[in-house]
Amino acid sequence: MPSQNQSADKDYKGRITKVGSRNLRWILVQGAQVAVCYPNKLRKFYYKLARKKSKSKAIIAVARKMLTIQWHMLKNKEPYIE
Repeated sequence: MPSQNQSADKDYKGRITKVGSRNLRWILVQGAQVAVCYPNKLRKFYYKLARKKSKSKAIIAVARKMLTIQWHMLKNKEPYIE
């Protein structure tokens, strides 16, 4: 979850915080590490980010992307199609 600081009409967004379930975060990161081992869109996303940033930040970004995909699948009752 990104940090946020608001004052009057200004809105500042900060880095990702460690608010929320520690176990869920751990499961998502483990899933992301497995997902980037196989050729798919998440792997391409990972390598693109890993070149610009660190590998650990890229894994966190993949985990967040996986969570976003899962949220939309549940919300829209759709299967995952790559």
